[in-house]
Amino acid sequence: MKVTIFDGIEFASKKESALRLKPKHLRKRGIIPKLVSILVGDDSASKLYVSLKKKAAERVGIEMEVREFSESTKVNKLLRTIEQLNNSGNVHGIMLQLPLPKKIINYQLSIINSIAPKKDVDGLREDSPFVPATVKAIISTIEHAKKVLDLDLNLDYCVVGAKGMVG
Repeated sequence: MKVTIFDGIEFASKKESALRLKPKHLRKRGIIPKLVSILVGDDSASKLYVSLKKKAAERVGIEMEVREFSESTKVNKLLRTIEQLNNSGNVHGIMLQLPLPKKIINYQLSIINSIAPKKDVDGLREDSPFVPATVKAIISTIEHAKKVLDLDLNLDYCVVGAKGMVG
């Protein structure tokens, strides 16, 4: 049996290098790609995750702004902020960091659905044109493995719960 070691770090590095080309081409056309991440509350894991996303975005040439809101922020304020971001021609993507604080968790679906489908880069909305990042990573990894292993497999795959957060 042949053993093949999948180097996830190398794979991610190659993906990131290829991704740098897209923002570079946009900048040549005068478009500065920008994401805005909305972070509500003081969850340390969420803060860490947002900071990692910000660093990754900047490495590939995408501006990322983090809008932080306290746990006591009113839902209407979040909805107004999202509406402004939806209407901004300078903002190309909006990310809502989940989980939301318990105080507003009952409004999560309304908040998610207030993001314009074309700006919902996390694929949280049912009608978002974007595939959630974790789902896309799984599919990309399978496709890469098929090429590396020179497999002629006609695979069908299913990720259960592919909308929302992870699946």
